[in-house]
Amino acid sequence: MGHNGIDFGMLWSVPNGRKLTVHAPHDGVCYLGDQKNKGYGRYVRITSLPVNRSGHQRQSDLAHLEGYYIKHNQFVHAGEPIGYIQKGKTNGFSTGTHLHWTYKPLLNSVPIFENNGYNGAIDVSKDTLIWTTNTLA
Repeated sequence: MGHNGIDFGMLWSVPNGRKLTVHAPHDGVCYLGDQKNKGYGRYVRITSLPVNRSGHQRQSDLAHLEGYYIKHNQFVHAGEPIGYIQKGKTNGFSTGTHLHWTYKPLLNSVPIFENNGYNGAIDVSKDTLIWTTNTLA
């Protein structure tokens, strides 16, 4: 994991202007952010409600979006459309059309691995391969 997440590029064969819908990787409440031409650009942060009394949660940042299908503070379910990327467009600190996904396990709203060098983000690429194969097929 060369940085704090996973990047999903859009194939070169996809025509310019085509939109690719981004779906929520898990249930949670959405925060809509826009860092303009820095960092994530337009992004959605999904934070799950505590899974149980122990306070465990999940947090996902889905970045470099061209637009949103949801509203700020909206609750979404896993698989629900939340936004889109669009071929030929990019925002934030990005050189091409792609989706950036950062995933952090939380305990009482604090990243469990906050001192891991990636601000608590963990590599979920093995799990993601199954998800993207089933979703993008």
